[in-house]
Amino acid sequence: MLLRGSERLLKANRSAPNRDRKEADSGACARTDDYGRWCCRPIIFPMSADFVNAFAALKPVLASQSKRLAVKTDTAQEYTLVTKSASPFPQHKGQPMWFGSVRLGKAYVSFHLMPLYMCPELNGAVTPALKKRMQGKTCFNFKSDPGPEIVAELARLTEAGLEQWRKREWL
Repeated sequence: MLLRGSERLLKANRSAPNRDRKEADSGACARTDDYGRWCCRPIIFPMSADFVNAFAALKPVLASQSKRLAVKTDTAQEYTLVTKSASPFPQHKGQPMWFGSVRLGKAYVSFHLMPLYMCPELNGAVTPALKKRMQGKTCFNFKSDPGPEIVAELARLTEAGLEQWRKREWL
């Protein structure tokens, strides 16, 4: 028997255990998969005041570049910038390039800066204090307020990355 979306949802709600219905009533997504399970749950985790302070300190670093780039996401947990123009690379299929992001996560606040990956000469400008917080090629993790020196260093790297992308005509 073929059911439309709303009919399938009603059937799933009737057959779902009480635990799942309570979660749905508390803010979980009301959609179910083919097996009657909830397809997504709300992202709820306790936020440390240190994380909120770190996010508040790091967001202005990227926000200062919002006039030259486009804001893709601006929420209480994420701030993401992309290029205003389409990517010059065919694999991106005309989508803008992702420049950077600040994300408040469960274990840390992460600051991503894609120019570090695409312009390896910028890696020489990363100080040892900032290198300690680096995870992978483009991500810096923070569990507390980074302090003015680290914020200033990230602002310099962000500006240098933007300048590199401008020279390469990727903006």
